[in-house]
Amino acid sequence: MLKANLERRSYHRMLIDSPVQITDEQQNVTAICRDLSASGMSLDISDSYFSLNDNVSIFLPTGDTRVPPLQAEAKVTRIEHSSDVYQIGVEFINFT
Repeated sequence: MLKANLERRSYHRMLIDSPVQITDEQQNVTAICRDLSASGMSLDISDSYFSLNDNVSIFLPTGDTRVPPLQAEAKVTRIEHSSDVYQIGVEFINFT
């Protein structure tokens, strides 16, 4: 009997294709947010600016003055490189 492959994530992910600012103590980088959940996000960046376990600040504007931007402190939990892009996963630590 085949069992369904169950999603192991605790939160649903929303697909997004939006610019986001990632900042640490040394740099401020624009990336593209690919997906977003209540616990974190996946981002595409052009270079390996960050390392695993780095603490970063996230700023995702909404483009709507009625809705505040997402601002959070996060930790880099995943880094993958494919062709010309680095995909990083961050886990939210605190919303500011």
